Amino acid sequence: MIGLLVLSIFPMENALGNTLSERAVLLMFGFLGIGLLSLVLRQQKIMYAGMICCGILSLFLKGESNGSIVFPTKNNLQSFKILHLNLSSISDDYEDAIKQIRELEPDIISFQEVTPEWNAFLKMRLSGQYPFDETVVKIDPHGKALYAKQELFQRQTYQSSQRPLLGVGYRKNGKQVRVISCYLSQSVNRQGLVDAQQTLDVLSDVVNNAKEPIIVLGDFNLVYWSSEIRQFRSNTGLNNSRRSIALSSLDVPFDHIFYTEGIECVEFEDITLNNSHFGIIGTYQFELVN
Repeated sequence: MIGLLVLSIFPMENALGNTLSERAVLLMFGFLGIGLLSLVLRQQKIMYAGMICCGILSLFLKGESNGSIVFPTKNNLQSFKILHLNLSSISDDYEDAIKQIRELEPDIISFQEVTPEWNAFLKMRLSGQYPFDETVVKIDPHGKALYAKQELFQRQTYQSSQRPLLGVGYRKNGKQVRVISCYLSQSVNRQGLVDAQQTLDVLSDVVNNAKEPIIVLGDFNLVYWSSEIRQFRSNTGLNNSRRSIALSSLDVPFDHIFYTEGIECVEFEDITLNNSHFGIIGTYQFELVN
């Protein structure tokens, strides 16, 4: 029991460790169930062990999520909404996806796995409502696009293991923020973890050398409580937009939006389409200077 707890918090570089880390939420409820069952069976030692492990995991997961008790009050003059989604989550319901995007009315849309075919389709269907875009089109999963209602500026690509990260500037009422789209390949082996770490190191340098607030978003293919993401956030001081995980679903959150000081997250939620995970959306604003 204690071994499972250790592996879920400090995973080893192997399949078992990664799997247990990703399923830390299920493990937490498993420990709770063991504790309650042991209470009924009057097995005090097992009950205490189960409850203690459940409590430790609960505190650990909460500590890695958004620490605000409540989200800050929205300032409509400074707030802007960002939608992030991976195009691989859309099977045949292309028009339903476009309809949902328009109904959500984001100010910025982040797309990943943008192929030449998807690039042509997005430009055709969204250019009227979102006339400003910056893209990195590729035939592999590392294609990206950022669409916006207002002008994007200072486009920059950052190279990591031959995989580009796309960064743009966005301005709201005279204040600006840099938005960086990142995609990490699935870390199915040691080399995958090395490549992911190299990308996170490049991102850390970009964030730490920035003079303006930064929002980093994308499919990281790592849970936010993984050792790699925890170290990345520790190196950069980035905040997590997520406050909790939807317990009604067994989906593990691999897509994230992180942000630096100077920015506040006032809303965040997972979006579904036809009962499947579609993307994430958050509302952000610049901190008011007293």
